[in-house]
Amino acid sequence: MANEPMRWSDVPVLGQTASAAAAKPGNVSPEEEFASRFYEPAAPVPDELYPVEAVTNRQIVQHLDELGNRIGLSSAQREAERVDYFAVMRESGLHADPPLVELLHERLTRARMRDALRTVDDAAAARADPDRVLTNEQIWTAQREKRGAHDAEDLEQRTVKYLSDHPKLKALVEAGDLGSDADVVDALFEFVRRNVR
Repeated sequence: MANEPMRWSDVPVLGQTASAAAAKPGNVSPEEEFASRFYEPAAPVPDELYPVEAVTNRQIVQHLDELGNRIGLSSAQREAERVDYFAVMRESGLHADPPLVELLHERLTRARMRDALRTVDDAAAARADPDRVLTNEQIWTAQREKRGAHDAEDLEQRTVKYLSDHPKLKALVEAGDLGSDADVVDALFEFVRRNVR
């Protein structure tokens, strides 16, 4: 028996005697023992490699600066709006789609700037973004052509339910009249198609 090969479990830890190593409690495999001596557990992987705030923050801040200059928002108000906007995006799950987060904010900012102009000059407001607003019929026709009648109807119902389930997001969409923006409708439909069952 003196010629038996040495096992990892027989190797004493620094400062430990051979008899103390042999008297270890529990059933630990040699591989586990080796790993516990030489390797540290891996750090947990974060939920997101690049959080939406990091990816879109520059654009959102730029939009808020333009809006703030137009309607007179202080730095604190701009920051509060930025934080609130990202909270709504996370709560609704849209944070998983940074281009949609950016598109919604850009169009919401445009709508608010247009509304600020409207109070001063209706003609200037109309010139600010003449092609943005389409009729529901035009949007619906475009969606049917793109997706087919059945799929477009299914996506519309699912998107309406999704917005109903996320009232803060629905309020943002309604406040900016973004339901009449073909790009926003298409992006929301696509998000729902990919992520909501």
